[in-house]
Amino acid sequence: MGKKELQRYSLRKSSLGAASVLLGTAVLAVGASNASADEVATTTDSATPAVEATDAVEENTSAVADSTEKKVVNVTEEGNTTVTTSEVTNTSLEAAKTAATNEGVEVREEPAQTKETVEAAAADNKAQAEKINTVVSDYKAAKEQYKSDKADYDKAKANYDAKLAEKALADKTNAEAQAKYDTEKTAYDKASEQYQIAKQAYDSALSEYKTKKVTYDAKVAEKEAADKENALSAAKYQAELATYNQAKADYEAALAQYNSDKAKYNAEKANYDNKVAEKVVTEKRNAEAEAKYRTELAAYNEAKAKYDVEKAAYDKNLELYNAKKTAYEADLETKQAIEKYNADAKAKYEAALVVYNEQKAKYDQEYLEYQNKLAVYQTALKQYQEAKTAYDKYMNDPVYRNLKDAEVVQELTFQRENDATHKVEGVSNFLTKKHKSVLTQVMFSNMTLTSYKHLTLFQIALGQTLKTSGFKLKKVTNLLLLMMA
Repeated sequence: MGKKELQRYSLRKSSLGAASVLLGTAVLAVGASNASADEVATTTDSATPAVEATDAVEENTSAVADSTEKKVVNVTEEGNTTVTTSEVTNTSLEAAKTAATNEGVEVREEPAQTKETVEAAAADNKAQAEKINTVVSDYKAAKEQYKSDKADYDKAKANYDAKLAEKALADKTNAEAQAKYDTEKTAYDKASEQYQIAKQAYDSALSEYKTKKVTYDAKVAEKEAADKENALSAAKYQAELATYNQAKADYEAALAQYNSDKAKYNAEKANYDNKVAEKVVTEKRNAEAEAKYRTELAAYNEAKAKYDVEKAAYDKNLELYNAKKTAYEADLETKQAIEKYNADAKAKYEAALVVYNEQKAKYDQEYLEYQNKLAVYQTALKQYQEAKTAYDKYMNDPVYRNLKDAEVVQELTFQRENDATHKVEGVSNFLTKKHKSVLTQVMFSNMTLTSYKHLTLFQIALGQTLKTSGFKLKKVTNLLLLMMA
């Protein structure tokens, strides 16, 4: 028994791992991946460095003309069978793996598989290429989405940092105001202490003044009783009065200073109270801004989660819409082709209908004429049959045999004169030459005669009524010539 040959075709299987993208404390998953013979997905790895989207990878790798190559990689003997294993590669798969690698997606080789035909191996390679291209496309789209989300996050973080800067500035302003207040309060406390000392002196002087005034009043009374005797007391009074006036002036000066210090204190206290109120308002605004930021951040996260769900539904609906749109456009093209075909058919039908109506009118006219001719023909046929019967009877008459040498009873003027007629005993009407020509045209268009002789007899019968009471001809040959003329 001869050796057999068996061909096997090997193809390399690939799997992918895609990078993830980190955004501050928020991790946005780009997609999980593992591209094999029957499925393609992406896996995320938080330890993978951030990958920026790039436009260096061509989008139309699948549009490159695909070609299949096979290369013998192993030849083995299995019994009496030589098994040749060839590796099958496709340019589309290699281009897809190159695009994935350039995009930052890890491409891993897995154990090879074998197929029975090159076509099956090439189809598997093309399927892998399509799935890898899908993973790369989804990965690029996820990176673009990450860039958009990161931009939104940077904007929100910038707003938050601005709020923190405003709060730090407000805290610094409040600290400076508090320090100034403490300094001014220390000065005020010192001035107040001096004021108390001055007030105590004033109160002492006032008490002394009141005491002295009592003494003075006593002295005045005494003076009124004894002015002359108390001159010395008057002088003393003047001196004491001078002391009193000085004490009063000092008191008034101290009082003015007190009022001035109190007004300054009130102004400074009002300024401090304003600063404290401003600090309260600023802290309230900062708290409101922080609460608003947290509320907006929570709303953003919720809206983004809702957006992701709605986007997935939108993508699914878009795919369904595109499929239905493609089917609709195909149906629309078919419908337009049918409408065009119907319009053309209708135009042809209407044109044919016009021709048909014209031909039908012509046919109706010709059919009417045919009916008229048929009536004439039937009448002529009947006359022919009667004439032929008479002719046959005449030809079979025994008397005819004795007329071979007889002369024709009438000269043959039929061929020489247009209106000439033959008269034979027993025949009342004969055709003229003109009528014979007309009848010849009619009969040739309606029937075929077996002989010219019968045609001549028939032409004679059409225009006349033969009476079969007997032809008397001297010579049969002259009669035949007369009929054929």
